[in-house]
Amino acid sequence: MRTVLKAIALTALTSTIAFAMPASDYSIRVKADRNHADVTVLKDGEPVSGVPVKVVGNGTKTYVTGSKGTFMAANLFDNGRSFTFEVKDENGKVVREQRYLSSF
Repeated sequence: MRTVLKAIALTALTSTIAFAMPASDYSIRVKADRNHADVTVLKDGEPVSGVPVKVVGNGTKTYVTGSKGTFMAANLFDNGRSFTFEVKDENGKVVREQRYLSSF
């Protein structure tokens, strides 16, 4: 019985810690228009330059945001597909957005 109580207490403690961790300060804004998307990385609501963004869709590539925190991704295939945009914050947490981009 003691072991069960210890296990329950440990589970409750770790769950509380997980919920207490703050959400990431990063977010990704994606404006999709037909076969391309303008992607902006924000930190605390402000665009951030120099952030690597992993893009999965036309294979997997990494792009770096420009001076306004933005870059453009395009679907160069002849059929529509979903694209996933991912950034990692300072704590290693992955922030992602997904959009469907039609064919050209």
